[in-house]
Amino acid sequence: MTVKSIKTEIYKLIDDIEDKKILSLLKEEIQTYTTFSQTDILDDLTEAQLQQLQVSIDEVEKKEVISLKGFKKLTARWRTK
Repeated sequence: MTVKSIKTEIYKLIDDIEDKKILSLLKEEIQTYTTFSQTDILDDLTEAQLQQLQVSIDEVEKKEVISLKGFKKLTARWRTK
């Protein structure tokens, strides 16, 4: 399916909608998506946040992580009443 045919299909679907509330919600979603797809979330991080992110990435690469199951096992005694 080409980009043009996908757009045409979307236009037809939208054209059949008569509910103003639904159209407004669709408009908001499309605006949100286009705004976020044009930005890189890393651009808004501070230098400290970028460094911490890199530390986390390094930990994963070195396999210095535990599974959720392992975490729950290690912290079970703290999560009880």
